[in-house]
Amino acid sequence: MSFYRTLERLREAASARTRGFPTNTTVVSKRDLSDLLHHFERLDADMRAFYDGARKAAQNAQNEHPTRPILTDSDLPADPVKPDQP
Repeated sequence: MSFYRTLERLREAASARTRGFPTNTTVVSKRDLSDLLHHFERLDADMRAFYDGARKAAQNAQNEHPTRPILTDSDLPADPVKPDQP
């Protein structure tokens, strides 16, 4: 059940013309399709677990070190400087 071999066989099937079928139709073995679905489901589960872990780590980092605005109201002068008027 090698992912590489399964993809290779599916590429061959997709590029070959099967007599008696329309040109946009191909025939693949049920096992190749089943193997491919198994690998895609495994990759999907791995990526979802990675994403969830990365998202939780980012949330924890944000909670530990919340961002602050660069300027706050206390950073502004009490009497704003007004431009010279003509």
